[in-house]
Amino acid sequence: MNDSYEKRMEEKYGFSSPNEEKLETDKSDNDSDEQVLSSSDNMIIPITAWEAVVNQLGNIHEASQHMAEARERAAKAEAENNFLREKIVNLKEDIEILSKKKRKFFSK
Repeated sequence: MNDSYEKRMEEKYGFSSPNEEKLETDKSDNDSDEQVLSSSDNMIIPITAWEAVVNQLGNIHEASQHMAEARERAAKAEAENNFLREKIVNLKEDIEILSKKKRKFFSK
């Protein structure tokens, strides 16, 4: 914990300070094999861990497809709900008009 922030980041992410970069370029002819090995972006992980990650990614993809389908169903249901509400309002108005005509017809 006494290391500087730069030193910790260098160890964790492979960063180097400008002074070290100059030294590395001077040593590049001598240590070209080491540089290739140290600058590799590949990471070794167990196959079981990789399979678990891939399976989880597949589960996430499937869940997102289910969510998209659910959104579509919800939007359709909402549109149908609004349509039926308007239809109910129109039917109530028609019933009211007919009941008024009926009263007029029987009141004569």
